[in-house]
Amino acid sequence: MISMNDGETKAFGPVVASIDGIMPEAEFFRLPDALAALLREIEPLAVWAWHRDFIECGLGRPGAAEFIAGQVQRTGSWTLALYVGDLLEPAEPHMIRIRPAYTSAPK
Repeated sequence: MISMNDGETKAFGPVVASIDGIMPEAEFFRLPDALAALLREIEPLAVWAWHRDFIECGLGRPGAAEFIAGQVQRTGSWTLALYVGDLLEPAEPHMIRIRPAYTSAPK
């Protein structure tokens, strides 16, 4: 379902959000709340600066919730690769996932 957030931004909800191997699935009533929780989980991780900027832009920029809601409505879920690691070790991919709360996780 689409609902209005602060009278202007469309927000999808409820949703389930997770980061493979980092944040287990958690349900959120509103998509913006899920995006804020994902950003909090990512903040302490060792992520290259340019990739952190990319992730923060994708999750936190104005209009991100509306864009992601549209993707979830069209395809049933939204994913983004988060690479965790520093310059001395290979970065490991962890998928950020968002889906409607009323569907089951993809197998």
